Amino acid sequence: MKLMPHICTIERDSSKSGLPALPLSAGWFRRFTRKMRKFYLVSDRDPRIIEYYRTTTGLMDEKRNHALSRNFYMIHPFSDVNNCREAVMAFVMLICFAVIPLELAYDPTHMLNLTWKSVVLSIANVFCMVDIVLRFFTGYVEENLKVTVLKQKKVARHYVFNSYFIFDVLSSLPTDIAGYVHPDSKLAFYLHFLRILKSARVLTFLTSFDRTAFFTRWNKTLLICVRYFLMVFIVMHWATCMNSFIPQIRVLIYGERHEFSWSRHVEHENLIHQYGYSFFKTLGLLMCARNDQPEDFPALAREVRIRQNNRERRSMVEVANVLNLNIFDVPPEEVLWDIVLAVVGKICMAAFAVVIITRVYEVYTLETKYQGIMNQLSEYMKNKKLPMTMRERLVQYYEHRYQKKYFKEAVISGILSENLRKEVNINVCKQLVHMVNIFSELPPTILANVLSYLKAEVYLPNDIIIKAGTIGDSMYFLASGTVAVYTPSGREVCHLEDGAYFGEISLILKNTKRTTDIIAVEVCEVYRLDKKAFRSCFKYDNYGVFEKMQQIAELRLQKTTMLEESYKLELFQKAYTEKNQY
Repeated sequence: MKLMPHICTIERDSSKSGLPALPLSAGWFRRFTRKMRKFYLVSDRDPRIIEYYRTTTGLMDEKRNHALSRNFYMIHPFSDVNNCREAVMAFVMLICFAVIPLELAYDPTHMLNLTWKSVVLSIANVFCMVDIVLRFFTGYVEENLKVTVLKQKKVARHYVFNSYFIFDVLSSLPTDIAGYVHPDSKLAFYLHFLRILKSARVLTFLTSFDRTAFFTRWNKTLLICVRYFLMVFIVMHWATCMNSFIPQIRVLIYGERHEFSWSRHVEHENLIHQYGYSFFKTLGLLMCARNDQPEDFPALAREVRIRQNNRERRSMVEVANVLNLNIFDVPPEEVLWDIVLAVVGKICMAAFAVVIITRVYEVYTLETKYQGIMNQLSEYMKNKKLPMTMRERLVQYYEHRYQKKYFKEAVISGILSENLRKEVNINVCKQLVHMVNIFSELPPTILANVLSYLKAEVYLPNDIIIKAGTIGDSMYFLASGTVAVYTPSGREVCHLEDGAYFGEISLILKNTKRTTDIIAVEVCEVYRLDKKAFRSCFKYDNYGVFEKMQQIAELRLQKTTMLEESYKLELFQKAYTEKNQY
């Protein structure tokens, strides 16, 4: 059933935006200001409005209250302006998470110099400072009460006393500008390390990314994949840069690297080479796939230094003595960091394993429930000591009924309203409607009533659907499968296939019992229409459908009666002939 959008023709006292109407003589500036104010109000396009306001009236009340309040200049958390701010800040924070550790880890002694990294971070820092100001004018949501707060004093108090405020301020200090003016400033140099505090906003970044993707209607699978990729990227990138920064601590304090630091043999390489080496080193430690401080590493480093200093080959005895050096000759801070990486790697691997298992369970939860039901069925059949043929039929029934995915259809359909249930039935039975000829002649209202009363049933091969001579209380529509029609004496009349209907004779013709046996030839899915529902649907039939069904029923009855009489006569003659032979 195609739903037509409602086109309202009633004149409203106020506009859809909730803002007071402007006079016709209003100038361009007032019109422009009014248009800009619309972007500060709650947006109709935000998917979260259904959860918080539920109805159009509630949404209009929120707009009107915001527009006419003292805090009309505040930015609504569900507005287009705030959604754009979150999208922009998600991109800015991603840049900060990528560039800040690079700047601190590789050549930190010159990080106040004018480079591409410092320029990018200076621009990003401007956005961060603007964001701090905007947060004082952006409302927030109280999740427990499902309400939005737009009073500026409460908003400011909420942000200032939030733990993020101090991190935002300290990490956004314009130390780069001070460094450009005074490159030798020690204060600016050490304060510049506070940029690392932006890492506290990683959860805010993920939340902003989720909301932006939700607002732009991303595919759920794509959103999950991109989100986990970003999480892995941030963890790996920061761990890699920290792995390169640890050896730099001695450079900042003592002015030179440790003699046996792993970074000595790549210190003169370019940024890409240094980062690549550190990345694979970090990856091996996080996955506990390598021992990054081999026992012979200090020996090899010292041997290289001996050869570089003396420019001559040493004896094998001297080299052998060198190889007996202890692993603790390497910098202790690097050993400690390797231990930290190994522990963090184990924790991350366990966490991701849990996440993957959870996601797989969510994807295959219906299949898992189905297997659980099949296990229960197996134990039930064993307990009841059912024969193998009966067990096979029960398994076949469950496989066809649930298609290897278990769900509680009664619970789901019971929650739906009557109109929704009818629409679902129409869509489920859409193929049946196209196959059954009488449905094409029914008007939409009667068709919807008929489909709403249909009940799905599954019959296995050799199941008796209808028994001749019984009182008929329902008719059937064959959605899929094949049934055989037999006369009461056992003669096969015909086969009925997809789109056929049967059992209507006893419903339409008065004082008529079932005239044939209907037996399933294969697994059949049928829809049953009870007698009471049948009469209710066709009580006010003005389209001649009932009369047409009555004519078909009379013809079927006549044909069945003739076949039955002829078959009885044939059986009688056969029996009489056999008797005379004896």
